[in-house]
Amino acid sequence: GKPSDNCIQITEPSNPDHSWDDNYFCWKMGTKNPGMKWSNKNPISNMRCTKIYEDSDPDSWDDNYLCLPKSSTLHFYWSPYDFYGDLECIQWVEPADPDTWDDNYLCAKYHYPTSELWQTLVEQEGDSTAVIPAEDTWGQD
Repeated sequence: GKPSDNCIQITEPSNPDHSWDDNYFCWKMGTKNPGMKWSNKNPISNMRCTKIYEDSDPDSWDDNYLCLPKSSTLHFYWSPYDFYGDLECIQWVEPADPDTWDDNYLCAKYHYPTSELWQTLVEQEGDSTAVIPAEDTWGQD
């Protein structure tokens, strides 16, 4: 079952072995709900979504998104190969899935639209779904 009310379930119904049925992404206890939502069928409208994918997985991992409110200052970055060295990252692992889910990372950083770093990211990534803005308290001590 669900580990706590501070989690959303991460599923991919097209996975034939159902290995993703018991996966959850959680935010720190005692912090405000960041408004995260998961979609295994394309981005959610009126939200900023980061595509979560594994190129080596043939089981419909090309339309999955982790989404947050557009007003969020937290930005996610997905890497199916390695982590971003200057960001806080969490490894996204499913040991029961044989399709190389052992080198994937979801990274995060707070950005504000006026910051120099944000401007650099916009120039480098454009309006990519790899960049998404959660509430100010998510993941902070």
